[in-house]
Amino acid sequence: SRGPLHTLLVGREMFGKNILRNINKINPAIPGTPVKIFKIKEIPSGGRSTWLAVATSSGVYVVNNWKQCDVGDPNGLNFFPQNLNTVNPTIGHACYTIVSKTNDTNNAIYFVGTDIGVFKSSNRCFDWAKTAKFNNQTLSVSDLKYFTDTNGNGYLLAATNIGVWISDNDGDNWQTIQSYTDTNIQIANTPVFGISLNKAPREVF
Repeated sequence: SRGPLHTLLVGREMFGKNILRNINKINPAIPGTPVKIFKIKEIPSGGRSTWLAVATSSGVYVVNNWKQCDVGDPNGLNFFPQNLNTVNPTIGHACYTIVSKTNDTNNAIYFVGTDIGVFKSSNRCFDWAKTAKFNNQTLSVSDLKYFTDTNGNGYLLAATNIGVWISDNDGDNWQTIQSYTDTNIQIANTPVFGISLNKAPREVF
């Protein structure tokens, strides 16, 4: 029987067949290429509501109607990306991970790791700009972490196919862990697919 918590046990494709599956199609009736979803992150909207940023194989999409959607109702509302027509021309690439700048008091700055490097948004994931290359190299970034030290300085870590890179200026410049002047941060120069931070933020795994 269907009790009050039945929606915890059922599900459906919340983006529907005519949204994410037809991102690059003008006519939603034409089948598009399935889009993979890699990560979902909550975004404070600046008001009372919370948005969702969805990192996919074809860009980042912002959803603000998710609380009105019932997964248990097959005829209910789907997630609707507010930036469906604005984000793809800017990124349009596989977006594997998304993080916020944790010491940003406005909660507006986000970074996304893609197959062609790191992008930065200063307006809650609606517009994006590419950060600097990794020593003039375009690398695939599978994971990102942002942390602050005890002095409030921010650091962005990027896991790439040739190792971990660090930036202390929001991606304007990148250095390898080996070349970074802080000797407390040391990681081997090998392919990396994820980053984990412990309670002492200078220790990275």
